[in-house]
Amino acid sequence: MDKRQTRGKGKELQPYLECSQLACSSPNPEKKKIENDLSSLEQKGESIVKLALSRPAYSYAEWLNRFDECKVFMTQLNHLDFLDVIDSLCFSQKATETIPVQARCDFLNRGLKFVRQIIGRLAKEFKEEEM
Repeated sequence: MDKRQTRGKGKELQPYLECSQLACSSPNPEKKKIENDLSSLEQKGESIVKLALSRPAYSYAEWLNRFDECKVFMTQLNHLDFLDVIDSLCFSQKATETIPVQARCDFLNRGLKFVRQIIGRLAKEFKEEEM
């Protein structure tokens, strides 16, 4: 793709790019799925992918912003995949080297809060189905 075709795609692809960057920075036994997602993003705009992957987050605020943007996509994960993502972002070797401790603690807290909300929603739906 030339620059004219990828110029307007930056804002709409930004959450996908940041999630793929977080996923690529964490160890995952299913690398094929991540690689397939990245290849589909490259088809939409190779220069955007290269730019996003070449610019890692350094500050605490940038990490939290990226986590919040990825939370939208975390709702589509099953509970085991969600736990793997949180585990990788908080406790993997690469995470301990690159992500600040305070950001990793906030990832855990936000992940727990997110899980509590899902459990509450499921319990409410279950009670409504019983009636």
